[in-house]
Amino acid sequence: MNKNMNKNHYILKTYCDKIFLVGSGNFWYQKTESRNDKTLLYKIYSCVLFFTYGFMTVLEIMAATMGDFPDDEKRDSVTFASSHTLIMIKFISIIKNKELLKTLNRKMMMICEAHEEQTLMDEMYRIVKINVVAYCVAVYGSVTFFVFEGLRKFYDGQYYLFVL
Repeated sequence: MNKNMNKNHYILKTYCDKIFLVGSGNFWYQKTESRNDKTLLYKIYSCVLFFTYGFMTVLEIMAATMGDFPDDEKRDSVTFASSHTLIMIKFISIIKNKELLKTLNRKMMMICEAHEEQTLMDEMYRIVKINVVAYCVAVYGSVTFFVFEGLRKFYDGQYYLFVL
């Protein structure tokens, strides 16, 4: 971490960098320290990710409304369709309000800078890291178990591939 950068600044900057890498754009408020989300290559990258996720959501909605599945798979398809629809709405809202979020980030840095204490920042940084690890374990753990359950059903003959 840069010695001139306080912990709040470092945490938020790192978070904004990760958001940039997953294709959602640049939410950092300082133009001199940010990555450029206006380049053609980045716009193509963002659009491909967004439309892929949107297409997946449309397919999940179709599966939930038109799919002929056993009860547990029907429940899974409804769960995925509804949750991913809400996530798509959230993505659109966040991207639409990007400038407002940049302003919020700038104001947070100005306000928090005056109240920063080293012990408090170390504890906050530790809590952020714990929460990120817990989130990744929960999300990727559930995806792993879902894939294993699908493979188990597939090999037991309970899960059928179908052609539209």
